[in-house]
Amino acid sequence: MLDVTRAYGLDFLFPVGDTAVGLSLREHGEFARPEVDLVCLLARGTFVDVGANIGAIALPAAAARPDLKVVAAEAHRGLAGLLAANTHGNHLD
Repeated sequence: MLDVTRAYGLDFLFPVGDTAVGLSLREHGEFARPEVDLVCLLARGTFVDVGANIGAIALPAAAARPDLKVVAAEAHRGLAGLLAANTHGNHLD
């Protein structure tokens, strides 16, 4: 089962049972805001997010910094599918 929420001006699909990333996005409208802000401030060229989960750091960074190449990788097949759906759904391919 999936849930959907809006955070950082983006739509995120996440597993219903997610009590960390998805819950934070839904309840607070953000996840790891200091990390996103730091990436946006300091990253140059390419930012690689390994273990990107559903894209809660990579996607807001990509949206805020269109000049930055963002590569997001997730090893868990189910979460990788959600990462891909969130990337495509927010036109951040």
